[in-house]
Amino acid sequence: MTTLTTPDKQALGDAYQALHSSLLGWLIAKVNDRSVAEDLLHDVFRKALMASDQKAPPANINAWLFTITRNTVIDYYRSKRPMLELPEELQFNDEQNNVHQQLSVCLLPMVERLPAIYRDVLIAVVFEGHTQQVAADEEGVSLSAIKSRVSRGRQLLRKSLVACCDIETSGSGDVEDFYQKFPSCDC
Repeated sequence: MTTLTTPDKQALGDAYQALHSSLLGWLIAKVNDRSVAEDLLHDVFRKALMASDQKAPPANINAWLFTITRNTVIDYYRSKRPMLELPEELQFNDEQNNVHQQLSVCLLPMVERLPAIYRDVLIAVVFEGHTQQVAADEEGVSLSAIKSRVSRGRQLLRKSLVACCDIETSGSGDVEDFYQKFPSCDC
């Protein structure tokens, strides 16, 4: 880390003196509030000093300070922008998450009962997050063979799940709830 030398600090101080009123005027025009503009100008020179502690200021300090000023105004307006609330259908739903957790507990025993050729690939791709290409490389088979095994494994898993549980889904296909059909099911 390079520390700002005295000539660099002097150049930054000179630029501050020379540009203070013009940058302040520009900021006032952008934010329509002198007090806010003065605070932003203070932030500009604080950022410039912090940046100059990391590295020497560029050759054209005036342009550099103006760029920092412009970016500071952009940051100011971004921070003032109201946060939009997500539509209800996109919000995190604890109840739905709980249903997914309960259902995932049911799925694991069902996956364990699948034939090994499908079970191993589903565990690698779906539960461990491996890509199908990685699974193909690990199994020593082609990508299309893995895709077929994943598809067939999902079909068998779906068949086991539907045989064991009644599943309620939303219009978009998300699982909303499920009920065990038989007490002997793993769910």
